[in-house]
Amino acid sequence: MKDLTRGNIYKTFFSFALPLVFSGVLSQMYAIVDTVIAGQYLGEAGLAAIGATSSYITFISSFVWGYGTGVGIFIGHLFGAKEYGRIKNNAWTQILLIVLAALLLGGGSVALHRPIFTLLRVDAAVWDEAFRYFAIYMGGFFCVVLNNCCMHIATALGSSTVPFVLSVVSGVLNVAGNIFSVVVLHWGAFGLGLSTVFASAVTFVIYLIYFAVSFRKMPTTEKTRLTFGETKWIFTFSLPTSFQQATMYAASLLLSPMVNAIGPAATASYSVTHRIFEFNSAMFYNSSRTVGSYTAQCMGAEKYEKIKKGIGVGLLQALAFLLPVMALCLIFPDTLVGIFSKAGDGESLGYSLFFVKVCLPFAVFHCVDNLFHHLYRGVKKMGLLLLSTGFASLVRIVVGFILTPFFGMEGFYVAWAASWVLEALLNLLVYLFGLWIPKEGRNVIRAPLGKRPTA
Repeated sequence: MKDLTRGNIYKTFFSFALPLVFSGVLSQMYAIVDTVIAGQYLGEAGLAAIGATSSYITFISSFVWGYGTGVGIFIGHLFGAKEYGRIKNNAWTQILLIVLAALLLGGGSVALHRPIFTLLRVDAAVWDEAFRYFAIYMGGFFCVVLNNCCMHIATALGSSTVPFVLSVVSGVLNVAGNIFSVVVLHWGAFGLGLSTVFASAVTFVIYLIYFAVSFRKMPTTEKTRLTFGETKWIFTFSLPTSFQQATMYAASLLLSPMVNAIGPAATASYSVTHRIFEFNSAMFYNSSRTVGSYTAQCMGAEKYEKIKKGIGVGLLQALAFLLPVMALCLIFPDTLVGIFSKAGDGESLGYSLFFVKVCLPFAVFHCVDNLFHHLYRGVKKMGLLLLSTGFASLVRIVVGFILTPFFGMEGFYVAWAASWVLEALLNLLVYLFGLWIPKEGRNVIRAPLGKRPTA
């Protein structure tokens, strides 16, 4: 556990972010291995099977991810205020609630798979294989999403090493499981889903052991108990971030039927480009988590004057992690896309190359957006958080519905990039006018185009 508000901010940010970035990279690496194995051993049909429902899975997951993020911010505030008894009691309570909610979401999704598949316009050629993947993944849904929640709690306590180590464990288990289940046993997409669930279950159990040990070391004599009474207060952190995450991924869900209707090649391409985008975004997303944890601790410790500097340091750090990886993708696009494809999958290959060469560079703007998402959570400006992501989703939906019917996947990808750029411009205005500044810090923080502090 670590107080991020003390010491040299550059050193503190880097040492805290590095394990998070590595853990994010490892998580994306084994997701990429899933996709590579599907592409190389199962072809376009395998990629389409795991991609056909990916927008729905991500959308449903986003509710739990967002809720877990809010729990982490709340725990960060308590840690800054040194409320150790409340930390452990609320952490256990929220983990239990998320397990129950995830079980309901996962089981309900499997039971209602037919109307879900129909709405998504899943191609008949991949329906059965897509269901096998969907059923095993959503059956173990609670294990997968709980790891994200546990990671947020760990980082709120100032620990980034534990999430990194557990990413290594999960990644090794997942890759080994993929190779064994698909290459050796020939279980297809079902094997990919089973490997993910098994690796997540092992990691979740280790997280629970870590929390049990850490909470015992906290300087408090308060007895551990479930505290549902504070859940209403936690909702003010968690529900807005839950809806924000869902809003962010709603565009993909609404546009997914259009992608599936283009054909398996388009669905396969989206599986590939989504992995490439997520790998790049893992660089800045996990780096920017430092800003969220740092800001939450500053708020809890009433060190408001430190928040503004954290924004600048966080942005420089996020770009430093992102740009080298993006440069490699742009220098070797054919090699990058080729690892996901079998010979003869030319149509999906062309779609994916368009995304990498034309649209991926604009992810720099999304790097800025993500930084502000974490800042808004830390200062509890949930209205701005919802405004930012809601605006981006609206842009993507509107532009996507206009361009996709005429330009196919190229139009779909252009709409994605447009949403990043316009959201970044909105967040720039929010920053310049100081709309992000919490009321507690108005007397010590000055915005570039805002009013001077009154004291």
